[in-house]
Amino acid sequence: MLNWLYNLLLLFSGILLLLKNFSLQRLGLSIPKVKPDIWLHIASMGEMVGVKPFLDEARKLRLSFVISCMTKTGYQTAKGFGEEVFYLPLDFSFLMRRTIKKLLPKILIISETELWPNLIRSAKKNGCSVILINGRITEKSYRRYQVLSSLTKEVLSSFDLFLMQSEDDAERIRGLGASCDRVKVCGNTKFDWLATDVPSFDIDFATSKVIVFGSIREMEEEAIISAFSKIRREIPEVIGIIAPRHLERVKAISERLIEAKIPFAKRTEKSKKIQAGSILLLDTIGELRQAYKSSSLSFVGGTLADYGGHNLLEPALFGIPVLFGIYTSHFKDVAIAMKKEKAAIEVRNEKELAKNAARLLSCEEERVLMGKRAVEVAQKFVGASTRMLSEISISK
Repeated sequence: MLNWLYNLLLLFSGILLLLKNFSLQRLGLSIPKVKPDIWLHIASMGEMVGVKPFLDEARKLRLSFVISCMTKTGYQTAKGFGEEVFYLPLDFSFLMRRTIKKLLPKILIISETELWPNLIRSAKKNGCSVILINGRITEKSYRRYQVLSSLTKEVLSSFDLFLMQSEDDAERIRGLGASCDRVKVCGNTKFDWLATDVPSFDIDFATSKVIVFGSIREMEEEAIISAFSKIRREIPEVIGIIAPRHLERVKAISERLIEAKIPFAKRTEKSKKIQAGSILLLDTIGELRQAYKSSSLSFVGGTLADYGGHNLLEPALFGIPVLFGIYTSHFKDVAIAMKKEKAAIEVRNEKELAKNAARLLSCEEERVLMGKRAVEVAQKFVGASTRMLSEISISK
């Protein structure tokens, strides 16, 4: 009964998908003529970018790949990886059986939560190892899978290995019926690119007390500027760096800094020296990590207002103490670990941000110690690709 219901839902959703972004590949046609070691299925652009470090590590082992995806942006992103790419056919059993027989992969690797029953069944019946990487089961998806518990358990029984992002994810997938001895916690490959180093800024800051406000969102701008005004009254030698998440906010931030009578310079103005008490406004792309590396303290944005937060590991890996707000749902595990190890401080508002920033900037000993703890925590979150490949090589 569940299979009939699944096929009916698949039919309706498939029609909508074909109308939105038609491709013969969704009908199992024009599939790449390759025989890869690994078929890697990644749904969207965001996941595709996150799996890139894993792909790079696997290439060192001379493994061959074909990549499937669901979205147009995911397809375009994967094309840039230099591998054969195709749209995943609709998950009807006859289409999946035909696709598997064309490709004959040794291993099917699925990212995050792409649990397509007929894809997984067909792969297993044709002798493929089936592996989940960057496994993630949210509370919402956990409840949804519970409603289809018998189908979920059957699908999960076809997996050889579940490489999950966190202990919570591992616990949930075991709760859905995954065999405990097949579940491992390896982290998330999306953090691995942070292991690469970057140069420091080519700017003389004229002080060692530099605070970066990184990935600032629109609803946080007023609080950040107000907090910096308070910080510079207590620490006159401080220099701030504001990096807006979206460059179209540069004009509005500039106007607000003028109103607040805070001197500032834009990065594109190529200033070689920034005066104490002023702001460097990053109106460029791709320099945030350099800014973090050149700082003595950081605040990670998207956390004072309800945006879900941005990457707390970016400054932490450089040994920079981290401040962040209460909204960290996108980096929940990292935030919990950093607070637990006293590698970061959570602030609820502008007042707490200013108070804690001023205190840390005035106490080098505490700042250095906190930075060391930040590195230790951050290093536990990188290296997932290596850990996963080690597990996969055993399971092949």
